[in-house]
Amino acid sequence: MKKELLFAVILLLFKVVSAQETITEEDEKKYIPPGTWVVGGMFSFNSTKVDRESYDIAYKVEGKGYDFSLAPSIGYSFSKNWLAGVSIGYSYYENESKSFSQDTLIRRSDNFRKSYSVNPYFKKSFDIKNNFLVFIRGDFNYTKSKYEDKNSSDDSEYMSSDQRNNFFVGIKPGITFFLSNKFALESTVGRFGYNKTTYKNNLNNDNDYDDKSDGFIASLDFSSIYFGLSYYF
Repeated sequence: MKKELLFAVILLLFKVVSAQETITEEDEKKYIPPGTWVVGGMFSFNSTKVDRESYDIAYKVEGKGYDFSLAPSIGYSFSKNWLAGVSIGYSYYENESKSFSQDTLIRRSDNFRKSYSVNPYFKKSFDIKNNFLVFIRGDFNYTKSKYEDKNSSDDSEYMSSDQRNNFFVGIKPGITFFLSNKFALESTVGRFGYNKTTYKNNLNNDNDYDDKSDGFIASLDFSSIYFGLSYYF
């Protein structure tokens, strides 16, 4: 009896939540009401394969690699069309290539990269028409990355590693398109703000050196584009 009652309560709550229209519409314009939660993020995966030959000198290159990234996020609307939230991210890259001369291995190269990031943000949306909103997002991003490169040939071996800490404070413009009152596609293009990166490099495990770079960024090119799917409730 208790199990049946519990199941009935859960089913009722599910129907109530499913029936709610999270995103509100006013004068044919959608807006995000206060008290709304949003979860979302992005995931990407890419793989590559190289098989190239030069018959003139019997030279051949083989290579393969892959990379993926994951960045879940959560936010809360504390006022109409205002969101505050945080996203965390992880990415990994691996690539291997081999060079042959007359079917003899003469060089091998292995490259690895991984990074972690955390990004608190504020977002202000502006209702335009129907299912479209444009927004300005303020980001406070920190990313920690590690790079490793290994190259070897018949008579030598070379190794290098690189640790980077990146800080970005700035804004990103974007657009939201609601597929329904709960699901939306979001995209940002470009960024404007201050960026600083510190480097710690190690060459062949005995030559260390540090470096840094910083400056202001103003970009609207598609190299900084982002796509994601969000769920509002």
